[in-house]
Amino acid sequence: MAKFNVSSAKVGLTENLAGGQAFTESPELEFISILLTSFVEDQYYRSAEKTLEQLVKLIDTCSPEFVAKTAVYARTEFGMRSISHAVAAELAKHISGKDWAKRFYSRIVHRPDDMLEILAYFRAKNSEKLPNAMKSGFSTAFSKFDSYQLAKYRGEKRDLKLVDLVNLVHPVPSDKNREALAQLIKGELKSTQTWESMISKAGQDVENGAELADNKRKAWKELILSKKIGYFALLRNLRNIAQACYYVPDDNSKINEAVGKIDAAVQEQRDKIQNHELYQFISKKDWLNSKFIKFVDYYEQKIHRLQEQKKNLFENSIEFDFELLDATCNLLENEKLIKKSLILPFRFTTAIGEIDKISNEGKSKILLSLNKALDISCSNIPDFSGKTLVVADFSGSMGSGFKSYKGQACLLGAILAKKNNADFMIFGTEAKYVNLDYNHATYDIINHLQKQNTGNGSIDVGHGTNFNAIFKAANFAYDRLIILSDMQGWIGNYTPVKEFNEYKKRFACSPFIYSLDLAGYGSLQFPEKKIFCLAGFSEKIFDIMQILEHDQNALLHKIENVEI
Repeated sequence: MAKFNVSSAKVGLTENLAGGQAFTESPELEFISILLTSFVEDQYYRSAEKTLEQLVKLIDTCSPEFVAKTAVYARTEFGMRSISHAVAAELAKHISGKDWAKRFYSRIVHRPDDMLEILAYFRAKNSEKLPNAMKSGFSTAFSKFDSYQLAKYRGEKRDLKLVDLVNLVHPVPSDKNREALAQLIKGELKSTQTWESMISKAGQDVENGAELADNKRKAWKELILSKKIGYFALLRNLRNIAQACYYVPDDNSKINEAVGKIDAAVQEQRDKIQNHELYQFISKKDWLNSKFIKFVDYYEQKIHRLQEQKKNLFENSIEFDFELLDATCNLLENEKLIKKSLILPFRFTTAIGEIDKISNEGKSKILLSLNKALDISCSNIPDFSGKTLVVADFSGSMGSGFKSYKGQACLLGAILAKKNNADFMIFGTEAKYVNLDYNHATYDIINHLQKQNTGNGSIDVGHGTNFNAIFKAANFAYDRLIILSDMQGWIGNYTPVKEFNEYKKRFACSPFIYSLDLAGYGSLQFPEKKIFCLAGFSEKIFDIMQILEHDQNALLHKIENVEI
């Protein structure tokens, strides 16, 4: 979510990455666009390496204080990690001697591993020693973290470990981490309360599958009831938690004993096969011996019957832990945790898609909670006056799937349209309206949109990128158009200024345009008055959209108010 209102006098024509005509962005706008959209991964039109190269150029161009404040904003408000790490490391050579440099390196740290990532990037690009500002800032940042956080992010399997950083920056211990820092230095700090360690411990020293399943159920239950599991980890493990709700009760010793006997009997049959005099010739493909084939078939059938007995025992004894299910759903719907987590909205749609695939007694309840959580995460959606048109780019470069740019356009577009009862349009080579029922759950609307322009949908707009088609297809005098795209228009090789002006004349209107760049490629399609150029796919974008029509410098003011 980045916004800069760029007047036509400050921009010039350029060629975008798709080869079409576009307008140049100011360095500041381009910098913000990259920070709020990049996961430092290869994109359709640009590799991760090229993105970082462009980022370095922009850091050299923009004001160091602006770069620093934007990086803190991206990390602490939007949850953008890797790209903010790169900025923090690259900025080191620009802020030596600045009185705020030490504070910046403390503020940019949201989790302990942020420091390790920044340091690893810096060392990979620089041979000189760590700057004093970075050392001092990281030393101060340690005071934010308690023993649980230090243990969780100690990085034992990484080349650069948290203990290495402690020995480098010598943090001053605080009451909440004094003992943990001492244990870390001695190599005695263990993460016994993280979900990974607790689930791993549940699988140790078990005698059968029933005991393993019950141990995991108890571990998940303890983590969820005590809220010791992070919100992102909860989303990622929902399928495992749902499956863990099925269990064989502890007091059913007869079942466990019977299962143990069946397991032993199965192993006995396998041993008989392996001990047969011809078994050693299996590797030589000596399967033509009818006597051996008959022998193996006989014992394989016995194994199959035993496994069926085991399956029936479990099916007749399994219970479902509705307390675990309810606790999981309550945690999913916890507004405070959702807001604190910095979870990007597409994480919810990804989780919904995964749960939708399973067959589980708690499936419908979990899906309901995930839909509620998605709505809670985006509860700051602006409520616009007048008539709004939401437009999503469905061209080939937008990709597919929930994490793709197309997925982001469907997600943010559906949320905005549902709240404002807006019209919805998709475009590629051409543009067409999509009829949506806003009485449906948000995810169902998103899922319906995702199917369009594919073999599973009813609407086909082609796979080019033609912004002109939007204004030719628009058939109403709108107060605003919200366009979600990677902004790489190329059909016609010119920007849609002419078609936009013709649309305004045709319907005697002058709408606002919200141009949401979901890729941060660095060019514009709309350098006009009443045009708000934004970037990003966090729900934080809605905070800015709430006030843009009254304060065209809303994002600038947000960044200016960041403390470093």
